[in-house]
Amino acid sequence: MSEPTSTEYFRGRVVTPTEVIDDGVVVIRGETIVWVGAAARAAHDGWPDAPDPVATPVTMLPGLVDLHTHGGGGASYPDATTPDEALVAVREHLRHGTTTLVASLVTAAPETLRQRVGVLAALVDAHEIAGIHLEGPFISTTRCGAQDPLLIQEPDVALVRELAELARGHLVTMTVAPELAGIAGDGGVVDALITAGALPSFGHTDASWAQAADALADARARLDVAPDRRSARSTVTHLFNGMRPLTSCPGADPGVPRGGGTRRGRDRAHRRRDAPGAGAGAEHLQPRRCAEHRAGDGRDGGGRHA
Repeated sequence: MSEPTSTEYFRGRVVTPTEVIDDGVVVIRGETIVWVGAAARAAHDGWPDAPDPVATPVTMLPGLVDLHTHGGGGASYPDATTPDEALVAVREHLRHGTTTLVASLVTAAPETLRQRVGVLAALVDAHEIAGIHLEGPFISTTRCGAQDPLLIQEPDVALVRELAELARGHLVTMTVAPELAGIAGDGGVVDALITAGALPSFGHTDASWAQAADALADARARLDVAPDRRSARSTVTHLFNGMRPLTSCPGADPGVPRGGGTRRGRDRAHRRRDAPGAGAGAEHLQPRRCAEHRAGDGRDGGGRHA
């Protein structure tokens, strides 16, 4: 017979998705948060053992789940040749409130990617990170941003399969440019990623609106019948950045922001606002544009790539 799980109470200023509770309580039983609310209601709701308030309360925030990070603390995953080197970056994030992270690599030579994927797979096995994100190398030289255009290569399904195998089930997503030949369609990169249990993410792309919409539809159709899919939808990497901008110029093609940002496109793709420069960074997007995109009212705005 197993021993009963202990219950722990934490009192302080509690930040939730909907409000800030100046005097709140968080109740944890085992590994599960079982109750969050105002201290004044804790006993009424069945949690009578909350500690007394203190003069300088701590602030409790939900942990950050970071799906796109390249390093920190003076270390980077693309440069780390050993798990210990990569752990410098992991621990920097954990010290500052990240509780779960996916480590991102960048465009590199195939041999470099093979080695780095092995390093990060070891960290997933050790429960230090949640998975691996490959940002490249099958991206647009026109929209490569800070990535090395000399290392960008044509889509290679065999390399995708090899990297997925080296990742030992820990490859969670790969950023690709959907307009490139060999990305979409039967036997393409998207097909190989989904078969390997990873999600395609569209970014660093010069795709047109039509190309983006077609790629999203292709990925959605494949995910619909994938037996072990991570999600029913693909993603978009740092929406608005590293892709064609929305513009009022007559005849301009808005690309991925429109193809993935309309109601039709939103049903086919999650928009990843996890990377630097994505989402509500004031230097990248106007707040009104972010609000409009979240509201789904069809008025989508653009930004610039840093």
